[in-house]
Amino acid sequence: MPRIGIIGSGFGALAVAAEFLRHGYSDVRLWERSDAMGGFWRDNTYPGAACDVPSPFYSFSFAPSKQWPRRYAEQPDILAYLRTVAQREGVTSRTLVNTEVRSAQWSGTAWHVTFADGTHEEVDVLVSAVGQLPNPTIPAIPGAGSFRGPTFHSAQWPADLDLGLA
Repeated sequence: MPRIGIIGSGFGALAVAAEFLRHGYSDVRLWERSDAMGGFWRDNTYPGAACDVPSPFYSFSFAPSKQWPRRYAEQPDILAYLRTVAQREGVTSRTLVNTEVRSAQWSGTAWHVTFADGTHEEVDVLVSAVGQLPNPTIPAIPGAGSFRGPTFHSAQWPADLDLGLA
């Protein structure tokens, strides 16, 4: 039985892990650098964060949901859906959080994966499912250094930020 490692824990990682498990591969683990699974939908908590397609299309074919509270589901509902499916498919227990992959090297027979804490693991199959936007990029904006208000990327929205919009 091949040893399978998946980097990430968002929609892509969950889909890959669920398919491996559904096809009888039991030696599957996911490595998530954050303290919880969820990928983009864990990280992006800014006001109004929601999917831009009707919610039923934001479901896995193997786990359709008829429980969406809105036509265009918002971040908390999408994250809850992802985590519910992960639990049901047996992926949650295979997800190692606070486990950042630093490097992966093919030896000719296996992948040697090294983590931020210096430990390492060997797998036969390695899947990168880190998503398109794992590391927000802050552009160089002239004058930004003299701005007196809070500055941040929307993927790092401060939970306690009050914009006075309510």
